[in-house]
Amino acid sequence: MVNSQIFTTFAFSFAINHMKYDVFISYSRKDMAIADRVCDALDSVGITYFVDRGEICAGEDFPEIISEAIINSSKVLFLASKSAYASKFVKREIFFAFKKKDEGDIIPYIIDNTKLPANFDFVFCTTNYRNIVDHPIETTLVVDMLQLLGRTSVGVSGGRSAKPQMFDSGITWAVFATCMFCNILGVVSIIFAVLARRAFMRDDYPTAKTYATTARVVAIVAIASTILLAIILISSER
Repeated sequence: MVNSQIFTTFAFSFAINHMKYDVFISYSRKDMAIADRVCDALDSVGITYFVDRGEICAGEDFPEIISEAIINSSKVLFLASKSAYASKFVKREIFFAFKKKDEGDIIPYIIDNTKLPANFDFVFCTTNYRNIVDHPIETTLVVDMLQLLGRTSVGVSGGRSAKPQMFDSGITWAVFATCMFCNILGVVSIIFAVLARRAFMRDDYPTAKTYATTARVVAIVAIASTILLAIILISSER
């Protein structure tokens, strides 16, 4: 049972630490209501994101978590506002992003009627701005983000977007094989299930299906091999 817990912890740690986000959302906590609307809109079309809602614990390494999330995100969406310009944390996130990512991967989205201050205007001098008036969150912004991520905007219309269909990544079989049978192959199965989910969120359905099938097959092999080994051991003791 202890080995099972170790394997499960390792597998889920792997999933978290190797998660590839589509979007990192940089914003001021004072603009959380708008940030929540953006998150809901991205959720509706299957775009994955990292957003700090103040849930990072005091004992955790805040700079490391934020920097890793920026590096492991395809795009950075900057919710530009008077509050954001004044936030030292937002400044650090944006300037760090410019060090680690291509300029085109950082998207300023102005959510109030203020203008970019000189320091932000300087770093975004060759970037096309978007604003909440001309690019509503639930329609134009979502379509733009899908296009920037290289995806189609099918299902986005009339201000609402269709949620992606449910997808079986094989995680149930994987966790069952790991927890119940203490087989290291279960860990391998969990990893394939995580990869399947990531591929699905990227709209790479053929790859997702392949990984999911592999996850289930490996889990079944783990279960069968453990049962077979138990039978052999019992028989040898007679």
